[in-house]
Amino acid sequence: MLSEKILEWLETTSLRKNSGANFIKGAELALGTSLGLLRKENEDRMIFFKSHSPSNGNISGVLLCDGMGGLEQGGKCASFTISTFIEKFINNKLLDCSRNIEKSLIETNELVYKKFKGKSGSTIVGYIVTSKKETICFSVGDSRIYQLGKNQFKQITSDDTIDGQLSGMKSQIDPSILRSNQLLQYIGMDSDPKIHKIEFSNEILDTKRFMLTSDGAHSVGNLMLETLARTTTENPELVKRIILLADWMGGHDNSSVIILNHLDFFNQNLKNSYPDLKQQLIEVWNISGSNEFWHDEPELIYKHHKSDFGSAIQSDDEKKLKKEKNKKISPKQSKKLDQGQESLLIQSEIEDIEHDNLDKSDLKITQ
Repeated sequence: MLSEKILEWLETTSLRKNSGANFIKGAELALGTSLGLLRKENEDRMIFFKSHSPSNGNISGVLLCDGMGGLEQGGKCASFTISTFIEKFINNKLLDCSRNIEKSLIETNELVYKKFKGKSGSTIVGYIVTSKKETICFSVGDSRIYQLGKNQFKQITSDDTIDGQLSGMKSQIDPSILRSNQLLQYIGMDSDPKIHKIEFSNEILDTKRFMLTSDGAHSVGNLMLETLARTTTENPELVKRIILLADWMGGHDNSSVIILNHLDFFNQNLKNSYPDLKQQLIEVWNISGSNEFWHDEPELIYKHHKSDFGSAIQSDDEKKLKKEKNKKISPKQSKKLDQGQESLLIQSEIEDIEHDNLDKSDLKITQ
């Protein structure tokens, strides 16, 4: 199954690297995470995915999940949430994007609850664009999405906490009630979550950037985030500054950030990179690099980039890849795909910073 392969990739790469950053050129997207100073495990998970479908065009999105640290297997639950949602979303492709998101999240919630028996859970926030020019943001839990523009800094999601849901009524409520960050809902409950969706039209073009954060990152406060956003134009640098600041302010939690340029991301999704594609291709990126998965129901072909991940996740599917690829993909197309996935490791300011918890992480640029 597609979800199992994405889950395996996410978990293997997360075990190898719990702090770091990646910058994807073209989409002008940067994502980074830090373990923090107190946690033994990073339970945040992030992904940028792009689906190329011969029948349904392109769909691109970013997802950020924060596994619940107080419950069992928070990190694995976050990976399972991401991988399950992607598979459900791709398989529900006949629905419009808004309905697809809602249906996929409800189905994901049911499967997470079934797998972890109510003993684990995860937040989720996402940003998705389609070749039909749809742009939708969504959230469940207390991870956030912000709109960043020339004269704009706006939190567009509401935290699913007591404090977050009652924040607009602070003047009418006993202040002692408003210091609770307890989650009211998350993925993995025994009932359907209420999904917060924000649908945009093409009129949002004055919004230069979108930013997704886990609670460890936005714990530095919206005022500080706004100051950093207004004074930092480069996405990789802004990601670095936010996660370092979260650590410098105590590092009580894992902190994760995704920042993308809306126009570059939107226009990049419209490009038909593989016009002769016969199967559905899903490309994915996280802080460790990139990977690609061929989805041809009920068959799934899995490709693993040894240059990015060494020999950490060898599988039987890998041994069959060349034979399967030669059957289904032309040599010309295969060469194009391989060239398109090359990664270039470069020196970066993150690598130069003396900070134990960032482990002098690499900043990768993916062409």
